[in-house]
Amino acid sequence: MTDIATIYKLSLVALTYVVQVYGTSCPVLDCWFVQEKSGRGGGFPAAMSQEKSLIYVRSDPDSAGGKSERRPPADINPARVYYVTDPGASLCSSSFSHQRAPSRSLSVK
Repeated sequence: MTDIATIYKLSLVALTYVVQVYGTSCPVLDCWFVQEKSGRGGGFPAAMSQEKSLIYVRSDPDSAGGKSERRPPADINPARVYYVTDPGASLCSSSFSHQRAPSRSLSVK
């Protein structure tokens, strides 16, 4: 009887490990690349330029996923796509996930 319980516990531990390792994925972070424009002098604040950017985050530095698999949307300059490795997975937190508001339909009478 204890052998069955041990096998059950080990399979439960293995399943938990697999879900934690392979079940979590890091988000793609939408961000802005902001840069001061040159040529402004005096006491006035410098003009800023901003471009839409993406940050692809992965937690495993040895994973094969990377630049070749992911293509940025057409409205983003490929020079503003960044690939970041985060071994501690702190950027993979659910608080960084892009939450979309539920869509609402309006009816016109």
